Amino acid sequence: MKILFGVAGEGSGHATRAEVVANHLESKGHTIKIITYHQGIKYLSSKFDTEEIFGLRFFHKGDKVDYPTTILENIKKTPEATKSLTRIKKIAQKFDPDIIITDFEPLSSLCAHLCKIPLISIDNQHVITHGKIEYDKKWLGEYMLYRASASTMAFKADAYILTSFFNFGITADNVYHIPPILRKEVLQHKTQTLKHILVYSTVSDIRQIINILKLTPEKYIIYGTNEDKIEKNCIFKKFSKSGFLNDLASSRAVIGSAGASLITEALYFKKPYLALPVKRRFEQLVNSYYLRKLGYGNYSEDLNASDLNSFLKNIPIYKKHLQAYSKTDNHKLYALLDTLLNDLVKQ
Repeated sequence: MKILFGVAGEGSGHATRAEVVANHLESKGHTIKIITYHQGIKYLSSKFDTEEIFGLRFFHKGDKVDYPTTILENIKKTPEATKSLTRIKKIAQKFDPDIIITDFEPLSSLCAHLCKIPLISIDNQHVITHGKIEYDKKWLGEYMLYRASASTMAFKADAYILTSFFNFGITADNVYHIPPILRKEVLQHKTQTLKHILVYSTVSDIRQIINILKLTPEKYIIYGTNEDKIEKNCIFKKFSKSGFLNDLASSRAVIGSAGASLITEALYFKKPYLALPVKRRFEQLVNSYYLRKLGYGNYSEDLNASDLNSFLKNIPIYKKHLQAYSKTDNHKLYALLDTLLNDLVKQ
């Protein structure tokens, strides 16, 4: 079976998830072609047959999503997106896929409809559009904006595979909920508990966060500034895939952005988590909400000493709650995907 796979290139989570999916599909004898951009190209091009396409981007002002700039800049690139869609249609005509899979990449989704090819959506973002979720009502504006945007990414797919660490109700018969998709390096890595707390953040005000960390006696290993140095109780490290995973798996707890990938890897190792969601990024706000609700950690929209000290004090409580967290591999994803491919593709 030939499968065209569109992968969003904003952030690294889509690419690492796509690698897991594509590896399984190839192991089943399917032929895969990936179309992606930005970080997706950097991560996937050396592993699979990959072509670069135009991709939409989020723009930030400080530590907040700047929706007006995001909308304006992406509208400016409409001609580029139109050219890219034409190119994707040519790729599809030449490759002749039996099915298209999209991980939050809208042009591959649109191509599926234009070329009348079955479409499967795999991501965590559509939990917001196709799941019955809870959230703090003060985020209603962010919810409406995000829902409207996410609804255009894979509209009228034949199947939606939604991955998340929390439970929710589904809204249709073609919507499926599976546990988080984890890369093999995580599944094969042993966990232990040392004294350090792992910190990961790339926000512009990370120095403010670091100043708050220095007020406590804890040892912190910090990624996100791309430098090797030591300041008081803070050890800064340049990013290393293996080094980061080692520090994550051996940490006492994690403080970091509220993206799904890092949270789910930390939970797999049963590490209490203090989430620092990007302001107005509803997907991250929802992840943060459920971290607190389930007792696996907490979140702070503007980190201060009080929030940090409260989290540190409650680490034993979070660890107790995490004992109930069900660790799982990707077998549910693989079984569901194999079934959907057989059902949707005409033999």
